[in-house]
Amino acid sequence: MTKVIRIKCLLFLMVCALFSLNGCGGGGGSGGATTPTTPTSPVVSNTAVLELGTQTKSGNTVTFPLNFTNPNPADYSISGIQADIIFDSKAFSFVSAAAGAAAVLAGKTINPSKIPTGQRIVIIDLGGNKSIGDGVVAQISLDILPGAPAGSTFSLVAYATDPSGLEKTVEVKILK
Repeated sequence: MTKVIRIKCLLFLMVCALFSLNGCGGGGGSGGATTPTTPTSPVVSNTAVLELGTQTKSGNTVTFPLNFTNPNPADYSISGIQADIIFDSKAFSFVSAAAGAAAVLAGKTINPSKIPTGQRIVIIDLGGNKSIGDGVVAQISLDILPGAPAGSTFSLVAYATDPSGLEKTVEVKILK
């Protein structure tokens, strides 16, 4: 089962490297909006960490930094990241994903695509060889939809690859 998931992840990242995916825009709304809460995700590993940071709110839009930390980059190089942000489509609508400083420094592009459970953000480049350093790899913005249920939450599922395309484990955290 793990081998199948690893192959699917690798294939997906390779396809994203070849084709730039267009993100799905989302409509906004006003009034009746609630501020989402963020549960803590289970820890997968204690290696590199991908963290959906503390939100900022402007009107009915919330923006989250996607932070990356790698305590051992010499031995555990990460060159590609796929982050699935899972949310209720009745509560939130994807607005944008912008490259953060760590992604820009590594020459990576941000490729958002809609998935049935939320939004997928792929951070990769065509060459795929340069490692991603510590820092913000993306800024994710979502609109809070009118009538969003109180206490609506996000979750994060992440995959990563090293410069040779092998899957690497990444710990996932969501700050409150």
